[in-house]
Amino acid sequence: RDRFEKLGVTNVVWVWTVSGYLGNAEVMKQLYPGDDYVDWIGMDQYNYYLCHKSPNWLDFDRSQRPSHDWLRENISADKPVMLSEFSTAPDPERPERQRDWYAAIPEVAPTLPKVKAYVHWNRAVPGPGCDLTVDQGPALEGYRIAGQDPYFQQPLPRR
Repeated sequence: RDRFEKLGVTNVVWVWTVSGYLGNAEVMKQLYPGDDYVDWIGMDQYNYYLCHKSPNWLDFDRSQRPSHDWLRENISADKPVMLSEFSTAPDPERPERQRDWYAAIPEVAPTLPKVKAYVHWNRAVPGPGCDLTVDQGPALEGYRIAGQDPYFQQPLPRR
């Protein structure tokens, strides 16, 4: 950031993000460079159900809110938040769960008012049951439902 400022670059927004497991909260706090260097804060969180031996299904709220609340309480209560990566693994026994996970995003989003950016992770990660892509079936259906919600049909900010 210092280098950019020396060069006179002013059209950059600096996002501090961690791919976080809250069991590493103390380490994540130590990595934060400070408010003078960060414009936005973010964390990557997933519902890894059955992927990486994760035994519990977490709906969108339960997969995102703990990291959101931790960021607000431990890093910054004021900076805008980015859900810098989010996604859900499928439930092979109940495929509709993936649809419902995405379709619930517009219900949860207004309860996280400082979240100003949502970035969906759309790739498989290594491991069985870890295909996080949304390109067909119930997942795509839920993603479309969420994207059509009026909450996400807002005007873009002026440049």
